[in-house]
Amino acid sequence: LVESPTDTEMSDNIVAYWVPDKHIPPVRPVPYDYRMHWFSPTPDRSPPGYVTATRVAAGMDGLHKLFVVDWDGQALRRLPESAEVEAVVTVGAGGTLAGEQVYPNPITGGWRLACQVAIAAAATQGNSLPASRQPIELRAFLKKGPDVLTETWSYAYQP
Repeated sequence: LVESPTDTEMSDNIVAYWVPDKHIPPVRPVPYDYRMHWFSPTPDRSPPGYVTATRVAAGMDGLHKLFVVDWDGQALRRLPESAEVEAVVTVGAGGTLAGEQVYPNPITGGWRLACQVAIAAAATQGNSLPASRQPIELRAFLKKGPDVLTETWSYAYQP
């Protein structure tokens, strides 16, 4: 499964591919079948909190990105608004965590993480080639004290 960069949320940017075990001659039909599975929000999922949405916005200064992640699940919905839920966020090479906030989402009943990531300046190659950027690996999960409440959100942001 591959996520391709896109400038708009309307573009389909998730594709799947595979490498066959045997060489396939050109212009020869190849029959195949596959099965796809999705998770559904059921009580037997572990951990009980799961990601329902990810949003990315440009910062006003052009140097930051805002990532908003929504989690849901029965255990999260049972938490009072005053619960001390915290995010564990990691940002890979090319970015730095500049701030984060976790709060209940009154619309969905779940919880939301909003975090800002400072994007490092890109290096150019001899002032003639455009900047070459590697994706910035982002990961986050929610916890309350020592208890992990959610699955880990993983996102590869392409600057």
